[in-house]
Amino acid sequence: MSKRKRPQSLRHLILASLIIEPNMHGYGIYKKISYIAQAPWKPSIGTIYRVLNELVSEGLIVREEKPEASRRRIIYRISEKGVDAFLKETKAPLTKLSGTVATILEAYIKLSDRVGLGVDPDLRERLIKLRDILMVCESKKLL
Repeated sequence: MSKRKRPQSLRHLILASLIIEPNMHGYGIYKKISYIAQAPWKPSIGTIYRVLNELVSEGLIVREEKPEASRRRIIYRISEKGVDAFLKETKAPLTKLSGTVATILEAYIKLSDRVGLGVDPDLRERLIKLRDILMVCESKKLL
């Protein structure tokens, strides 16, 4: 029986989340990824914790227990090995997609300026933020 392999995107989203916001607990990571992913695909909390455990086993993230009031809280942070793995695993796909994504983003932003097209304001804000991030990456020759 073959074991179904989870998409690498979940692994990459967890690593990226811990780069952006170090020292997150598992439920916080789950909420962030649920927001990022939106529908139709959303990982379960159990899947998040399985991937977190795999990343800990690989040495890509560090798991720390922090006492908090009446309970202990597990906090995760990315290791240097995790940063290296993130850069190595995501650069090629990101480079391939960046031109296409930038063009689609620009089209959506232009369309959102037209009255009556129904582009969600939250989506417009996220697209503008993504476009700005892509521009910074391009100016720093990261892509």
